Amino acid sequence: MELDFTKLNNLAFAGFTETPTEKQPSKTPLEPFLGAEEYKTPPKEENALEGQINGLEGIPILQRQADANKADRERALAVYREYQSNIKVSSQLQTDILKGAKRGEDIYSLFLKAVQAISLMTSNTVFYSQLNDDIRAIYGVSP
Repeated sequence: MELDFTKLNNLAFAGFTETPTEKQPSKTPLEPFLGAEEYKTPPKEENALEGQINGLEGIPILQRQADANKADRERALAVYREYQSNIKVSSQLQTDILKGAKRGEDIYSLFLKAVQAISLMTSNTVFYSQLNDDIRAIYGVSP
């Protein structure tokens, strides 16, 4: 028994013809249709020299940009240094609170250490200074 594929080969439907068709343009437009009296303007060819900074005129601009980038980096480094320092000090304060509670330190000094740790973690120095002054004024306790 032999299979006969002659009828299949004779079928010519889209995409399966034996002879390749010529390339046809896309049937969907890539750009919107232009109205009457409207013409697509070709893109302007730029002169290679137009975009360049002329000699010494561009050096101050580039120097200001470099100085601004350097200042931004220095500010970011200062912020990160302070943040790391605050993390370190607040961790130490947490340890001091745990050890102080085991030793039986007074609750006011432990509370002030906890407030200081919170103010360091939130970068809110006013919180600690105001509460410290209030505790001293009301209870007469010094840290």
